[in-house]
Amino acid sequence: MDLDPEGIFRDDSDEDEDSVQEREANKEMVVYLVDASPKMFTPATTQDNEKQETHFHTIVNCITESLKTQIIGRSYDEVAICFFNTKEKKNLQDSAGVYVYNVGDREQLDRPTAKLIKDFSLIEDSFMSTIGSRYGITAGSRENTLYNALWVARFMLSLDMFCTFVSLPATICDRSAR
Repeated sequence: MDLDPEGIFRDDSDEDEDSVQEREANKEMVVYLVDASPKMFTPATTQDNEKQETHFHTIVNCITESLKTQIIGRSYDEVAICFFNTKEKKNLQDSAGVYVYNVGDREQLDRPTAKLIKDFSLIEDSFMSTIGSRYGITAGSRENTLYNALWVARFMLSLDMFCTFVSLPATICDRSAR
């Protein structure tokens, strides 16, 4: 009987490290960008002129279902929900018209949790009173909330963006130099 001495005394933690590295390599990071302009809160109509639910309601339902799927199928993925065209602002860049939704002590970009899904599915009831809605592009202004939201999302997804925002020298941000 041939035995491989390295196989007999193999450290089981090597297998765990490989599993973690594989999971990290396959992890998806998703930022949902949701338009919260006043038009999103008007009821949608069909060809028969029957009033239906709002576009905002439809989007909340879609994201809720997507989060449920992620928490069951790929619980190690990370998600964030970012509204633009809002009255209130809540984001690391302090960009106007952009609100990053979060619950409890979660990081802004973190694994989906049951609490996040439950609270987010009920956001319609309190959205206008807590976050608010506005049109994001003002005539004669350079302010554009979609642009701001894209930068906020980019920042959440990448360290490189952090280096750009704080104007650090390129050598500090260059990952290949590490």
